[in-house]
Amino acid sequence: MIIANNKRLAQVIDDYVTSRLYNAHVMLPGKVLSYDSDNQSADVLIMLKYISEITGAFDNTDDLIIKKVPVIFDGSANNCGITFPVKNGTLGRLEFSDWSLAEWAFSDGSSPANVGASNRSHELRDAVFIPGMRPFSEKMDFFDTDNLVINNDALKMSIKSTGKISIENSANELLAVIQELITALESATIVTALGPSPFTPTTISALTAAKTKLQTFI
Repeated sequence: MIIANNKRLAQVIDDYVTSRLYNAHVMLPGKVLSYDSDNQSADVLIMLKYISEITGAFDNTDDLIIKKVPVIFDGSANNCGITFPVKNGTLGRLEFSDWSLAEWAFSDGSSPANVGASNRSHELRDAVFIPGMRPFSEKMDFFDTDNLVINNDALKMSIKSTGKISIENSANELLAVIQELITALESATIVTALGPSPFTPTTISALTAAKTKLQTFI
């Protein structure tokens, strides 16, 4: 009898711990349904479902939307940072705060915010969204194993481990175009009273020096 009771107690404890873990959110994949650029927040759909303990069915999609989630961009002090477009359908990850973000989200960030009477932890309403997490089928096709790449569909910049750089669109590479321009200017002529004349030796020397410096980036 004691063994049977202990088994039931162990099951109760296991069920309780499992329930608490399901409600202690850490990270979930998400998709932006709408984005508010004025305060940089989004309504985000959680991209996973789990079976309800009560109904035995998958949770309703409407219950998996978190409203007004702060969107994180890399940045530092003095309004310095990197931003990128966030549109409907943007994929990424949701992370959940240890404590309530309600007071902090509307503060100026200069000092610690009071969590008030809230004792919640890792709840859905205390989420932040970081764009970029994707399933394997939606991987970034411009990834480079050796170089840092910045891409926005229309323009691609590669910063190479060799110290070189390239900036290209669908038709041209910027530094190559600049090099072509300098080469053309080196042999260009100007109209004078005596007829076409080349640039002065000083100007030619300056153009050659500029081309030499440019070649260190190409």
